Amino acid sequence: MAGSALARFSDELASLVEHVSLSTVSLNGRPHRPGTATVVAPDLVVTADHTVERDDDLSVQTSDGRTLSATLVGRDPASDLALLRVADLNGVAPSTATTAPRVGSLALAVTRSWQGRPTARLGIVSGVSGMIRYGRGSRLDSVILTDIGLSRGLSGSPLVNAQGELLGIVTTGLLRGVPIAIPHDTVTQVIATLREHGRMRRGYLGVALQTVRLNERQRAGRDQSRGALIVGPLQRRPGGYGRPAGRRHHRQRRRHTCQRNRRRAGRVAERGGRHTPLRVEVLRGASLTTVDVLVGEPPQ
Repeated sequence: MAGSALARFSDELASLVEHVSLSTVSLNGRPHRPGTATVVAPDLVVTADHTVERDDDLSVQTSDGRTLSATLVGRDPASDLALLRVADLNGVAPSTATTAPRVGSLALAVTRSWQGRPTARLGIVSGVSGMIRYGRGSRLDSVILTDIGLSRGLSGSPLVNAQGELLGIVTTGLLRGVPIAIPHDTVTQVIATLREHGRMRRGYLGVALQTVRLNERQRAGRDQSRGALIVGPLQRRPGGYGRPAGRRHHRQRRRHTCQRNRRRAGRVAERGGRHTPLRVEVLRGASLTTVDVLVGEPPQ
């Protein structure tokens, strides 16, 4: 009885891999290291941005063995996602999960090998994190953690549940090689923006912020315990924008903005893009004032 149940599980798992693999392609986007991309529309695939090392001369190999040229629609390094258009792909996207992944539930990643054949990694959802920060101030509101381990072609592959529904897109490019999955709702938002604008339109205030604890006097009767210290204006550096160095940091230590407004600034900026008005409260010394700021876009 136990053996037959295990055999049925094995057969059903193999059938699930075959089904999901129809929504994956092998991507040629970097020398000697093909990756995996996931079909999201009949002529669109999404993959991990770090696997697309060039903007042209891109191609994919489909599940039925065809080799097709691909065009880069846009990329978002902050979420490590890239969108490509593939003419005549006629791909079928996997259905998306309607419920949040449960910790301990099965998770399956279906990838493509160097020969274009499907490979699979089975594990569990080991956790669903809240907001994480990484790199130069980048953030994700949520990521899915699994124990599927590393394998070639893992980044860009779909992570699905036991029903074959898409949970997210796997990447190893954000947390020092640790496999995580970008939730499908985040992927959907990024895809929509890349299709419309070719890039993400994230907000930019032009100042470096640092979370600090507020003492009783600084709280001014509020129940919040943290604020966002304005360290100073962001400065252009190789590879992006960074915090100011040296004495400016110390000269600005007594200026704060409200933590709840900082989070709202991020949400408004990511949804609204440029020229979005935002009202924030600024504490300088013992004086609390309200100012209107305009959320822009980072200089290109």
